[in-house]
Amino acid sequence: MNLKQCCETLEIHENASQEEIRQAYRDLVTIWHPDQYQKNSRLQEKATEKLKALNTALDTLMALRQANRTNPVRHQGAPEKRTRQAAVPKKRKRSFSLWILLLASVAFTALALYLRWPFPLPGQARQGTVTDSGSSAHTLARARLDPEQVGGLQQALTRMGYDCGPADGTMGPKTIRAAQQFAIDFQLVRNGNFVESLLAESSRQASITQVHADWPANVNSKDFGHWIDHQNITSPDTCREVLSSGSAAQVINLIYFYIFDREKPASIKLPETGIVEKRFYRGMAPLTIKTRNESRHFFVKLLALPEQKEVLATFIRSGDMLKLSVPLGVYAVKYAVGATWYGTQWLFGSETVYSRIEKDIEFTFADNEITGYSIELYIEPTLLSKKAGDYAFDF
Repeated sequence: MNLKQCCETLEIHENASQEEIRQAYRDLVTIWHPDQYQKNSRLQEKATEKLKALNTALDTLMALRQANRTNPVRHQGAPEKRTRQAAVPKKRKRSFSLWILLLASVAFTALALYLRWPFPLPGQARQGTVTDSGSSAHTLARARLDPEQVGGLQQALTRMGYDCGPADGTMGPKTIRAAQQFAIDFQLVRNGNFVESLLAESSRQASITQVHADWPANVNSKDFGHWIDHQNITSPDTCREVLSSGSAAQVINLIYFYIFDREKPASIKLPETGIVEKRFYRGMAPLTIKTRNESRHFFVKLLALPEQKEVLATFIRSGDMLKLSVPLGVYAVKYAVGATWYGTQWLFGSETVYSRIEKDIEFTFADNEITGYSIELYIEPTLLSKKAGDYAFDF
């Protein structure tokens, strides 16, 4: 095995130091040790061969380094001439230049670390996050995951643009490296449940990426972080809580408003009063929804309880009334209010006000009678004055 082959086996460059060689060897042995694959004879055999190659590469490189130190090679060229020179006292350089070099070196190192270090969730530093590859590689390599779990992780990472090789259900080196980078990029906290958190978080972030393809590139961008600190739909702290622990649907809604502020779409014509979307075949209980004439329009949703399943969405213009029939059951009513309409994706834009009826409504059939409801919707002035902080991420 020659020098180039040894370096390729250990995945290092030819000028690597002795410590870098040993560190690369230790990292790869952690991944390829045959004891980790006792339940899979095919992988155990492959790991055994890989370990032999790693040992050969390490021994060969160490022998080459020892030979170079014992018999240094002289550069070819003209024969060396030995001449005597009178000793000339060297002038002592000013320490001022040394201080300049030292300060420049510190500044360059700080800048390099700043550019390399992954940004935390906008405006928030999270403690205990994954910032290196050593311990997380060891944890992933020794994780007892079945092929279905590994395959799901590979599919999620691939959807987000990470190169983890084919989704074959095997926790190989490529999959481990991709998972490590994902943990760093998304500031995943390293704790006792690191692997479980990795599986859950990769699935969540992949769901978001399926809707917003550029999400992995935006999550830690300066532009997105600046928007979080200056948006006018809620408080920055609420946004950060949603980003770190909210559902995929909540994060998706937050990104919609980020896109809205960035693209500034034009408003569209107000819909007529009526049903926007209906998810039931037939209704039998009467429901009447009225609004006051206050130059604000209502986008109303009906949610079946206890599943919180959305069954009806309606648009009601200011001062209009809508009559319809719904299935029997218990429902929650929530609504968004505003003056300028941008469509069901952005509703009334960043000026949208959200609210809901505190008491659930129940439609029943008893004594040959069906209960019905008549609701009047309006916005309290106090709610309008507290616009910041009322954004409903799960609307």
